[in-house]
Amino acid sequence: MTIAERRATVEALLEELQQVRQRIYVSKAFGARPAGLRDLKAEFHRTQRRLAHLD
Repeated sequence: MTIAERRATVEALLEELQQVRQRIYVSKAFGARPAGLRDLKAEFHRTQRRLAHLD
């Protein structure tokens, strides 16, 4: 993977994290219960792991 490809991948994953984080905040604001956030939180953690394993 070239530096440019790695940078683009990191930026895309960071953007994905921000989008999921925003969806969690909105869901909480509209009264979602913890069980209702399970899928969003799982998606967030999967994306974090993908970002961590880019090394």
